[in-house]
Order: sequence, then structure tokens, then C-alpha cells
Amino acid sequence: MTMSLTSRLVNSKIIKNGLILGALTVASLPATSCVTISRQDKAMIRELEMYGVNPQERKEVEPVLAGFLNLGPGLGNFYLGFSGDEPTQHIVGAINLLLWYPSVVWGIPEAIVDGIRINKKATAYYYTEGPGRFILDKLREDYRKKFLPKQTEKVVE
Repeated sequence: MTMSLTSRLVNSKIIKNGLILGALTVASLPATSCVTISRQDKAMIRELEMYGVNPQERKEVEPVLAGFLNLGPGLGNFYLGFSGDEPTQHIVGAINLLLWYPSVVWGIPEAIVDGIRINKKATAYYYTEGPGRFILDKLREDYRKKFLPKQTEKVVE
């Protein structure tokens, strides 16, 4: 059975539009990171690094494991969503599930980067809101003693 020229053009146009849409979707996904770090958390991480604290001290997730799991359809993102308390990862996991085979290209590095960010957020939270805030006070005090010159008190007469 042969197809008419018109139906070939229609089918070709549909395929072409589908490929363009798919390419745009694939190109845009890596640019949209799911886990973001607030300015306040970034400042806290920089301060902690200044004191010699590892910014990923608090391990909520294993970034390499998340990347490895993304060899399967979105499994790494589901792991990050449940373990790292990041509900947006479930949406990304569903998208990676739908676009499984090509999603491996962006899914693996994205899961690793998101895992690192989740750990940094957890570390910042620990030192600002959790029990680490007392450790942070001690780190700040030690830093002031070590690096800031002692100020002489002026006696007002």
C-alpha cells in the first residue's frame, strides 16, 4: 500500500513538530534546577567554609547514589524527593520516567547536583535553626579571638 504525497507531508510535518518539541523540552530541563539554595543559606555556607566546616557536613542524601539511580527512569529523583524532603523532585522524577531513555543524559548530573544542594541546605539549617547554632556561636567567637585585633577600651572621664 502506497501513501499519497499529501499524507506523507502531513506525517512528516507531525514527526518534525514532535521532534522540535521534544528537543526543546530536553534542552530546557537541565537549565531548570529543582533544588535552590536561598541567599541566606548561601551566605551561611560561605561563612561555615571560612571556619573550615564542610558545607555538606549534614548528609541527608547521597548525591552519587541519586545519580546512579537515575539510570533507571527517574528513580534518583524519587530518592531525593523522599530522602531529602524535596517534593519538586517527584515531578522531575515523573518527567524523567516519561522521557526515560534520553533523560539519562541530563538526569544523572542533575540528580548529583541536586543531592549536593540538598546536603548544603541541611547543613545551613543545622547551623542556623538546629543544635548547630551553639557550635556556630563558638566558631564565631574563636574566629574573632584569632583574627580580629583586641580593641582597647577608652575610659571616659
